[in-house]
Amino acid sequence: MNNYPLYQPWSLEDIDHFFKHSLKARSISISDPDLQPFLIVDETPNKEKIGLIYGIYDEAVVHLLNGRIAHINEMEYVLLSQKQKTLFDVDTILTIGTLVILEINDKKELTGCFINRELPRLYDLITYFSGLPDFNLKYYAPSQVEEYLESVEKVKGTGFLNQIGD
Repeated sequence: MNNYPLYQPWSLEDIDHFFKHSLKARSISISDPDLQPFLIVDETPNKEKIGLIYGIYDEAVVHLLNGRIAHINEMEYVLLSQKQKTLFDVDTILTIGTLVILEINDKKELTGCFINRELPRLYDLITYFSGLPDFNLKYYAPSQVEEYLESVEKVKGTGFLNQIGD
């Protein structure tokens, strides 16, 4: 078990850059009035713990994150990406897209998430971003390590990490 690679958590700045550039997500302010109906008590993180909020609406990205498209180099992904228009209206983005709220701790590390639609590969990405900073069996059960490594492989399989040189 000691030959598992160690993966460090991503910084919030790197996560923000990835969401905006690779996932073509729109950053949403916690004070945006269109967001308020989505901040459901006991479902979304407490406001004090919310670090980043995004709306993902790009059709190609959504298809990739839900597994309908396997890789960013597939023709369907490329064609859908080319025809996608940029949206600025938060209400429209939240209506047709996916809301992602990332929870952070006091150290400004990613600790959880809320996603209002089922996008399995997005959960894998967030798991990857969280990292596995200190592999030690007294902190992580073998099943947690295996789950993390499976998420890493799924994320690598999409081609997104090739865009950022990983």
